[in-house]
Amino acid sequence: MQSYTMKTIRCAAVFLHLSLASQLASAANAEQCSRIFQDKDSKEMCEAVSFSGTKLTDDELREKVEAVLAEIATSKRKSADLNARRDAAITKLERESKSTALRLKGLYPGITLEKADEYHPGIANFCRDASALRDSLFECNVMTGNLAGPQSIDTLDTLAGQRVKMWAIRGKGNVIWQILVLLPSDSARDVGAALAEKYKSGTIATTTVTNRMGAKFENVTRAWKSGDLSLVVERYGPSLDSGTVMFTSARAPKLKDAPKTKDL
Repeated sequence: MQSYTMKTIRCAAVFLHLSLASQLASAANAEQCSRIFQDKDSKEMCEAVSFSGTKLTDDELREKVEAVLAEIATSKRKSADLNARRDAAITKLERESKSTALRLKGLYPGITLEKADEYHPGIANFCRDASALRDSLFECNVMTGNLAGPQSIDTLDTLAGQRVKMWAIRGKGNVIWQILVLLPSDSARDVGAALAEKYKSGTIATTTVTNRMGAKFENVTRAWKSGDLSLVVERYGPSLDSGTVMFTSARAPKLKDAPKTKDL
């Protein structure tokens, strides 16, 4: 028991010695780094790069600080570029909203991913191969709101001012051919009304759906056609809680089965 205790004490002493040595080395590195770099931005980096178990040379400190500053500069450039692209996208969407051509936030079957990215920067990052490397099929599932996680596309959070759950986009090559929007059923109703106000002509059909308890609900389906494009809004889609907006083209290549929507 005594041997075990002495061994523990020795280990703790060694740990404290190493910890103290590391702190002294880090403090010396920070002081030395501040002497090397006089500008404010670099001196602020000194504390961040000085933590080390050993004393660093001037060249090592300089290399570390310059690497951190370069990384920060790159991050700032990327952020500025993304902000500029978002501003340009918002301007394009504002112009697009005045057009009478069938569009969903600037998107339509037949648009390329590159063009879609101009309206919604970063949308291609949500796309993945959906064909096991065959036929160049792809799908892009863009979650919104609380479901989006750390990555999101703000411009796709709403449609006609209504909250959206998800955009399920499918295509082939680099061309989008099918757009499915999943949203709350009441939002789908309001989106349908907003699109009817914008596009005027179209068809409307009413059917009755029944829940498990036998209660009946009126399901309204609105549809518009323009050339090869077909846009359909259904208040009740995969469930009574969710509605859908489906945008397709008669020119679309075969994309296998339509994506299955899951109530979120």
